[in-house]
Amino acid sequence: MRVDNYESVERLADFGGILSFEKINELSAKIYIGSVTFMSRYMVRNPMIRLRETIGYRVNTKSISIAIDAPWLKSFVRELLLRDAVLYTWVFTKRFVMDNFDVNDVRQVSTFFWNLIGARRDGTVNAFAKGLRSKSVTEDLVLFGCRLLLHSLSHVMHEEIVARLQTSSDNIVYAYSQKPENDGKYRIFLFENAERGLGLTESFAFQIEKGGQNAIVDMINKITEIQLPCYRSWVSTVSLKDASDEVRAILSHLDSYNRTLMTTYGISVPIEIARYILAREDRETAKLIDREEVSAFIDDILSTSPLCWDGCYQCVRLETDCHEPPYEQMFLVSKHLLVALLNEWRGTFMGGRPGPPTPSTVVPKQPVVEIGEARNLFNYIKHAQKNVKLTSPWISEQVARSICDIAAEKGIIFEILTSLDTQVETHKRALAVFKKSRVRGVQVKVIEEKQLHAKMILVDQSMFIIGSANLTLSGLYENIEGYVVLSNTDVVKESLVKFEDLWNKAVPLEKVDVEE
Repeated sequence: MRVDNYESVERLADFGGILSFEKINELSAKIYIGSVTFMSRYMVRNPMIRLRETIGYRVNTKSISIAIDAPWLKSFVRELLLRDAVLYTWVFTKRFVMDNFDVNDVRQVSTFFWNLIGARRDGTVNAFAKGLRSKSVTEDLVLFGCRLLLHSLSHVMHEEIVARLQTSSDNIVYAYSQKPENDGKYRIFLFENAERGLGLTESFAFQIEKGGQNAIVDMINKITEIQLPCYRSWVSTVSLKDASDEVRAILSHLDSYNRTLMTTYGISVPIEIARYILAREDRETAKLIDREEVSAFIDDILSTSPLCWDGCYQCVRLETDCHEPPYEQMFLVSKHLLVALLNEWRGTFMGGRPGPPTPSTVVPKQPVVEIGEARNLFNYIKHAQKNVKLTSPWISEQVARSICDIAAEKGIIFEILTSLDTQVETHKRALAVFKKSRVRGVQVKVIEEKQLHAKMILVDQSMFIIGSANLTLSGLYENIEGYVVLSNTDVVKESLVKFEDLWNKAVPLEKVDVEE
């Protein structure tokens, strides 16, 4: 969709000159009709999808628009990218893939992710790793982040307005500014898909006029509450009790991909790409995937992988209403950016003017409750800025190595309290890793007198996480766990005092024998 020009703009609601809802009485747009071409010998293996656009028709109609001050939005995105390492990882990854590959060619993209998984250091992988480490927030990256944000916001606003007006989603279509308009604002246009309109714009304008700013506040609050949780529970639908050895092997390989990418880069495998890695890149699973007793389980196997690749069909992309080709959708939305903006706006709607953005994932403004897999838990550790204090009765060897790498690379100080349970082999190897490590920033102590059962993490003396997950591969990526993230100052201070009390009673690892 493309908006050519518009006139007769009426402001319905304004918030500090930063955000405004508008009614446009005269809008001219081109609506393109797209055809999807599948180029593949065998769909499971090497699909390539092209979206061929031709002008379908032109419409002169009416529209609702959301105008956002462009300098403010750029500043907002830039500050988030500078301060929120998790968000930087997602935005940089999406832009890197879009810049370096034809994302409709799944062969290219899946090979790239396979090289990341296997630590195959070709030029592209090296450039990706270097870019992640640099945390360089360029103007191009900021503009790309604005595009992700506007596209994501277009989807959820379209869904909400369609629901409020109780109309078909086909009756309202969206477009958004690729660059600021002449008045220095980005705009999202939600216009009626009919010549001269269907009366929907007037109906929405009436709701706003009747409810005032509270109507907008209620709408943004509703959208935010939908976006904050993730409706997808990553619990396998495959019964391992009944599964064949081949199905177990494929499940194990897929789980290994995600563990490797999450601990190394802070991302998972896009679920659309995982299928092709299993079918083509991984020689071991490629031998199994075509077998009749395995192929019936493929969708169930993939359901064990995270559906949300920073924006999924459950909350952001909304497959049937997206104007982008199927394989481009995953690289052109961002739930992290969307939630950060919605939270900022909720603060604005309470009466203040937007201030400097607060990182949405590093130090959440509100308590964050997670139930399901705890794979995101390690991101809080991975993206600490100064220090991490944690207790975990058991730790996996791979996690121990990752902690040492983080400390060495970023100069983070780790204080780790754990048990001396040498009967658990992976924990025993983790203790050996810590003991042999020469990284000065990693300090480990063990509790000997009593059994340690607490699992808690303190990040940068500003965030407290407590829950059920050990820092083991099964705790992070397999078990159903729960944890809560808190940033309340009093809670953090009290937790620091209690941690220090435990720390002072513990024994330094170097003084104990881990070979018992």
